[in-house]
Amino acid sequence: MTSQKEREYQRKWRLENAEYRREYQKQWRENNKGKQSKYYKTWKLKNPWKAGARYRKHKLSEAQFKELKESQKGLCAICQKPQVARKGKSRELAIDHDHRTGRVRGLLCDPCNLLLGYVENHLERFQRLVMGFEKYLNNSKLGT
Repeated sequence: MTSQKEREYQRKWRLENAEYRREYQKQWRENNKGKQSKYYKTWKLKNPWKAGARYRKHKLSEAQFKELKESQKGLCAICQKPQVARKGKSRELAIDHDHRTGRVRGLLCDPCNLLLGYVENHLERFQRLVMGFEKYLNNSKLGT
């Protein structure tokens, strides 16, 4: 088989056997607890620039990320709170960056990261919202 035909065959097989693959992988993880994480830790040490999409995307080494996190005391750069756990799992702060330049600005919790992304994409709407809210606050103070 040519490499193209092989890829097509494998893709088709994976789609047709998705449930089998899920069960097989689940069983493998249960039978090999610790093996995968040990392998990943070793690989990560040997491949610091490849260890995770955020490091490749932002060109931050593990040490640089750790230094940035320590400089912020593990807190969000905006709200100064720690990252919220999702579904009982702790998560790292998100790397905030300028989408035009790629320059890293700091680390953010998920709520602040989502809000900042929304504000950047809808700045005029957000400014109108703030003006409307200020107007509401001023009017409610007059009525008090």
